[in-house]
Amino acid sequence: MPAPQPLTRLIELLHQAYRAQLVHAPDHPDALAALAALEAYVPGLLETLGAIELRSTGVGFATPGGPVTGAPNAAMALAREMEARGMGGVAFLPGLDPEELRTLIFILQLRPQRLEEMGGASLLLPDDGLLRPLPPAPPPQPRPASPLREADVELDWNKVFTDAPRPADPDPVPWAGPGPTVGGGFRDAEAPALPEPLTPEELRRAAPPQPAVDEASLPPIEPIEVAALSPAALREEFSALFRAALATRSSPDKAGPRSPWGVDQREALVRFGFRVPDFGALEGAGARLSLDTVDAGAVRDALRRALSDFPAGEQGDLVLGFPGLPEGEFVLRRALDFLGPEMLAQAVAHVHTAHAPSMFDLALLAVALLQCVPDRELCLEAVRGRLQFEGWGMQEVEEFKEAIQWECQGTDTKLHMSLERRAIHKLDPHLVKTLGRQLIRGRRVDDIRSMLAQLEKELASPQAGVRRHGMEILAHLAEGLADAGLPQDLENRILAAARDRLTAENDPPVAQWCAQTLETILDRWIVYGLFSAVHLELSGLGDLAYPLVGAASWKPQLIRDLLARLASPRNIGRLVDLLHHPSPVNPADRVQAVLALMGLPAAAHLARALEEEGIGANRTALAAALAAFGRRALPVLLDLLSSPRVEVVLEAVDLLARAGDPSATPELTAAVAHPDGRIRRAAVAALAHLGGAEAAAQALAAALAQGDAELRLEGLDLLGGLGDAAALPAVLAILAEAGPGEEAQRLRLRAIETLGRIPAPGAARPLLDLFQKKGLFRGREPLDLRLAAARALAAQNTTEARECMALALEQENAEPVKALLRQSLVR
Repeated sequence: MPAPQPLTRLIELLHQAYRAQLVHAPDHPDALAALAALEAYVPGLLETLGAIELRSTGVGFATPGGPVTGAPNAAMALAREMEARGMGGVAFLPGLDPEELRTLIFILQLRPQRLEEMGGASLLLPDDGLLRPLPPAPPPQPRPASPLREADVELDWNKVFTDAPRPADPDPVPWAGPGPTVGGGFRDAEAPALPEPLTPEELRRAAPPQPAVDEASLPPIEPIEVAALSPAALREEFSALFRAALATRSSPDKAGPRSPWGVDQREALVRFGFRVPDFGALEGAGARLSLDTVDAGAVRDALRRALSDFPAGEQGDLVLGFPGLPEGEFVLRRALDFLGPEMLAQAVAHVHTAHAPSMFDLALLAVALLQCVPDRELCLEAVRGRLQFEGWGMQEVEEFKEAIQWECQGTDTKLHMSLERRAIHKLDPHLVKTLGRQLIRGRRVDDIRSMLAQLEKELASPQAGVRRHGMEILAHLAEGLADAGLPQDLENRILAAARDRLTAENDPPVAQWCAQTLETILDRWIVYGLFSAVHLELSGLGDLAYPLVGAASWKPQLIRDLLARLASPRNIGRLVDLLHHPSPVNPADRVQAVLALMGLPAAAHLARALEEEGIGANRTALAAALAAFGRRALPVLLDLLSSPRVEVVLEAVDLLARAGDPSATPELTAAVAHPDGRIRRAAVAALAHLGGAEAAAQALAAALAQGDAELRLEGLDLLGGLGDAAALPAVLAILAEAGPGEEAQRLRLRAIETLGRIPAPGAARPLLDLFQKKGLFRGREPLDLRLAAARALAAQNTTEARECMALALEQENAEPVKALLRQSLVR
């Protein structure tokens, strides 16, 4: 295989570095190796070629000297990523710093919306740097059209132009100035002017009535996939958000009916310098960062890493702000409730080491912080472990725990009494969630059933605020059921309540809590291997993932986000392991069905696993799982075409052919020019399957026009295998080449053999020309070419071919050729 051209290699390295950073963490060995290869290659290339300008052409790149050939799928993918971020290409200047290359890779990882918020690529890569973004090419300016043409309205032109006099001579006259005439042709500037365009109101009156559209007959709307941020970028975003929240802090609320703290607790908070942050800065953060599509584990990990950089005192301040989190930030609330015990323990240990308070004062502070975190038992365990790390003994820790419980006992007693006298929705949700966690920890089944009965009544309320209150508490009950050892009917009851409420709900916050509840339970079922139940639930959710007439427009996207979170790396890893090791309990087809119901995010995880898999049998299992997605996996399969691994590209081409979506034709056409022959053959077969032999022949013809001799020889074989008339122009163009040398003769001989495999009209006449005598400056074609032409005519076996053989027999004087022609005619 010939070595790639220098600029082709540059594009390959750029794409590999971008893909490695996108798939892996920044410090992953593969990501570091890809970036190092790029940084090592570029300086030497610039020393050899000088300044390099790569401009996007939409399907690849071009330089001022012409297009860059080779690596078609990598070039197409990279060009599209640049265009999506407002870059028309990039220019490399000698002496550039490797840091600028890292900045370019970072820009390609950013979502286009996020890059625009940061000022665009021109701000991150300045014009005076040595790595400069090129402006996008201006779109072609359409020719101004008449308002009548734009409205596509059938009008009577005689009525429209009643004020415009008709020209006496309808024939066009030579042009003498600007201005088209009504009757056609061009007149000079004195020709009568056109009438004023119709107003929009006149157009609406003139337009024929449009038939009503049956929305139920429309195809389902496919989701718009948004690239998730990398873990490092998510951590930086969280750090900036919470620093902004801490920038505005205030003293804890004074004791009162709406304050979560009593007088003693508030005094403890003030004494130790704690203040409440303003979480208004987090409003809309979930939507901006697309947290609804990120699994809970990834959000928690990124948030834990971000908050670990904050001092312990500031972590305590953040705990105090939990109740003030914006109502719509469901994902952040869930993650903060999970991390709350760790942060609370850090704050308590910080006060102990920095202020050395009495155990009573420290207990008051812990109780004040506990008012903001639902799971009291986890908080107490975290505090105990942290204080033991600071040197406390077991007896001191137990006494401290008893002091906290004594302070909390009064609140719990009041809450129990309130539940007996008042409805749940009239109580503080945080206190009810704390009580629910305590009931689960104590395995008080009867009390939990009683609470569920009250919550089910709330969920049937016509008031959206009451349903939000009840569904929030129900979601936290579902979170606490993990490994609690409670009867299965409790979990089934919570699941049924959330599922039924989600189907009928028209209030987005309530539906969000329903989705959180379903995600919690289904996550647990996947871990336990209950795939029959998971498949049943996902089938029901899949029916809600597409818009229905009369249904809320936001609900399908909510369901897709839920399915995307279920397709977390942990869950996909579990399912992939079952694909590699199926069992009678969990056969491969059931696992494939569960993965297919999770949608495109699951397909993306499988594609990454396929690209990294080194065992052939495992790749086959992964490919079979991707095939179960059908056309829904098209985006990830197209991305796999630019993989540097040949076996992965072959799997992707095969899967695209099996998916049967003609929209993949441009990418497969680019793959016909791939440097590897196996991929070329597979791409041609896939094109023939999707668009017919004609589409495959046209793609091959375009590849042969720019390929080398080896590619042309192989391409001619593939064209012959197609046997389509669309292949004739490309074959005849090669046959017409009369250049000297052995290579040209090999091409002509292969072209003759290919014509024999295309029994189409017009394929026999060019072969007859090979038997004719030439002029003074060129003799008859060589004997081997005439023999090959005779065999090709015999192989065509058409009426036209037999006529040409008869004519050739009259012109031929070489006995071996004549014998072959006679034998073919007789046969």
